[in-house]
Amino acid sequence: MDAAHTGLRRPMALGYLCIAALVSGAQAAGWVLISDSAACEVNNEKIERTFGNIGFTLETCQAKCLATTGCKAIDLYKDNGWCNIYDRACSDPKKTGGGAVSYKYEADEAPPPAVPVAETPGTLLKGHSIGSPPLVSALANDWFLAGTVIPSMKNLILQPGVPNRLGYIWSKYPLLTNDFEVEFEIVTKKSAERSVKDDGFAFWYVQENMSAAVENISSTHLHNQEEIIANTWQTAYVAEKFDIWGQRNNFHGVGVLFTNSGQNKDQPTVGVLTNKADTSWSVSQGLPDYEPKPYDFRSGNKVTIKLRFRPTGIKMDIVGGPSQEVKYDVRAGGYIGFSIFGGVKGKIEGAERSDAVELWKLDVKNHDAAAKGEDMPVPGAVTTPPDKAPEEKTDMLGATSGRKDHREESEAIKELTNMVFKLVVESQPMRQQTMRAIESLGKRVTVMEQTFENLKVELDKRTGHKLGEEFDAIKKELTSLSDVASTNTQERHKRLDTLHEDIAHVHKSATSADNLDHHLNKLTQSNQRTIDSLNTEHQKMFGVSIAAIAFIVIAGLSLYNKFRCWEKKHVL
Repeated sequence: MDAAHTGLRRPMALGYLCIAALVSGAQAAGWVLISDSAACEVNNEKIERTFGNIGFTLETCQAKCLATTGCKAIDLYKDNGWCNIYDRACSDPKKTGGGAVSYKYEADEAPPPAVPVAETPGTLLKGHSIGSPPLVSALANDWFLAGTVIPSMKNLILQPGVPNRLGYIWSKYPLLTNDFEVEFEIVTKKSAERSVKDDGFAFWYVQENMSAAVENISSTHLHNQEEIIANTWQTAYVAEKFDIWGQRNNFHGVGVLFTNSGQNKDQPTVGVLTNKADTSWSVSQGLPDYEPKPYDFRSGNKVTIKLRFRPTGIKMDIVGGPSQEVKYDVRAGGYIGFSIFGGVKGKIEGAERSDAVELWKLDVKNHDAAAKGEDMPVPGAVTTPPDKAPEEKTDMLGATSGRKDHREESEAIKELTNMVFKLVVESQPMRQQTMRAIESLGKRVTVMEQTFENLKVELDKRTGHKLGEEFDAIKKELTSLSDVASTNTQERHKRLDTLHEDIAHVHKSATSADNLDHHLNKLTQSNQRTIDSLNTEHQKMFGVSIAAIAFIVIAGLSLYNKFRCWEKKHVL
């Protein structure tokens, strides 16, 4: 009997009571007692239940079986109302205790057909859903993000298209139901040239709290700058057996896998993979034949996937695409999330890209009216003080004291201090993540500067010249020429201004013909000196320009010749 068997009895579903009333006549003739003290939950015949839940009586448990296609037997624990149903009846039940009884259905005719039950719309579980754009505060409180998963102004980026990088997002809180629906929208943009291998992503529903399981390995290895540069972060994941794109290779639960079928292939598939922690797989060594469906989810368009989880199995529907149904014993208390890997690099090139994946929506709905669905903490919840007892005395002295205002101010300050402290505590993880990102960026800039410096040294060594100093000398020479030209231009402007002043002075002082001739001669001489000076400067500037052009041409030809030599020697 499960741990859930020991819980309190839940309210019985109204639908099962109605079915019990409809088939009560058939039960008297068809139900045969297997054991009045033992249940088939433990047996030596390898028979497993197809459903199990709490809150039933004998009549409603039998009605549940008759309403389920293929059901042939039941267990009931009378002490807490736990009901199991089976598609085969055991002959020697072994599980005792808790008021266990077991029955099988036998009749001359086939059991009554399953009573169709209309699908309810379901209740949206906001703590396990993500909208578009995602609410950053909700992501920080309810989800664990690591690696390549980044919230944007429009959606949640699962993978920006970088090979050899891992990312995941996990819910911090369990789903308290085994009858629920998941619907999400993704956009996958394939790279121009496919060269990576073993890439892909998956949606998971597993029994392990993965946000706690991967928290330490993420901060220690996945976000370690040195291990990312050296490409050694995957060693720790392999050692910890996180071989399926960051998920455990012996996971307990359900995964919906989006794969690309190997290097240099373009055969995307989608399929449901289940495991009960009894088998180990890895992507690099090959996944089992779980019958994935061919579907091109890499078209760049939005793809909507609907997953219907029921106690006896999972059904996957891709809108406009294939569907798949798998039998599985779905249990409440699991955790949902996504994991994604950009693939192993196929080319040693920095420009190599993998598929870019975006999550636009994630809706989770509970279809079990008897289950709560989720139990999320309420941020900033205020506890309502208990009502004052009738006999409680009122503090008249405090209410009429002259220090009343001071006490109220102190209480307000205390409340404000508590709010600030809470804000600091809640924002601490985000600040730490920001600091790690800044430190990582600083290290990358330092590495880039060192790389450029090493490149400069290597170029000087290959050419036998100090190219940096030569370029600095050329820059200084050109700067000097620019300064000389600027200075000469200013001097010319000054001389022209002086000429204009002389002309104006001549006009003012020209009172007689002799005086006019004197001034005209003076003006002619000044003009001649200016022309001579301009001609001289023009010749100088022309010579300097010719020399500078020749110098630049020679330097350019020299560099071109050097680069041609390097190219022939396979240096560049």
